[in-house]
Amino acid sequence: MSEQIDVKKIERKAYMSYHQDGLWDIFLGAIILAWGVSMMTEMASMNGVWFVVLFPLLMAAKRRITYPRLGYAEFPRARRSKLQMTILLAIVMLLGVLVLLLWMSQLGSSSLRDWLRQYFKIAFGAMVAIVLALMAVIHWIKRLYVYAGVIFLSFAGAQRLNFHMKFSFIAAGAIIAFSGLVLLIRFLRKYPLPERMASRSDTL
Repeated sequence: MSEQIDVKKIERKAYMSYHQDGLWDIFLGAIILAWGVSMMTEMASMNGVWFVVLFPLLMAAKRRITYPRLGYAEFPRARRSKLQMTILLAIVMLLGVLVLLLWMSQLGSSSLRDWLRQYFKIAFGAMVAIVLALMAVIHWIKRLYVYAGVIFLSFAGAQRLNFHMKFSFIAAGAIIAFSGLVLLIRFLRKYPLPERMASRSDTL
C-alpha cells in the first residue's frame, strides 16, 4: 500500500514539474488578454479564433523548451483529467447558456433576470473563477486558485467602478501572462539545457 502511495506521489510530483515552465500560464493569459484587445478594437468576432491560433504555438514551445529539459512522459492522471475536464467544460457551457437565456429571455423569475442584468460582470467572473478553481483541483496546480481570484476581482472591480468588461479581460490576462513569464524564466534557470542539446541548438 505504501509503495502504491509512493508511486502516486512520484507521478504527482513529475506531473506538476511539467507545469512549472509557465507556458500554460502564458497561453491562458494571452487568450484572455487577446479577448479584451479584440473587444477594445471592435473585433470581438475574433475571440473564437485565438485558441486555434495560439494553441499550436503552445505545443511548439513545449517541444522546444520543456521536453528537451524534462523529457516527454505520459501520465495516467493526465489522461483521466482530459475526460474530467471535458465533462466540466460541458457543464459550464450549459450553465453559461442557461444564464444567457435567463438574462435575455423571459425564462425564470423577474428578480433573477434583473439581478443578472445588474450584476452580470460579477456573475460572469464568478463562473470563470469556478472553472479555474476546479482545474486547480483536477491538475494539482495551486496557482490556478490565485488566477481564479484575479479574474473574479477584475470583473467585480469593473462592476463596482462601472468599467467595460474589456478592461477586466485585459487586466486579468496581463497579470496571468506576466506570472507565466516569471515562471518560465525561473524554469529556464532551474533546468538548463543539457550540454549536447545546447551545443546542437547553437549550430542551428
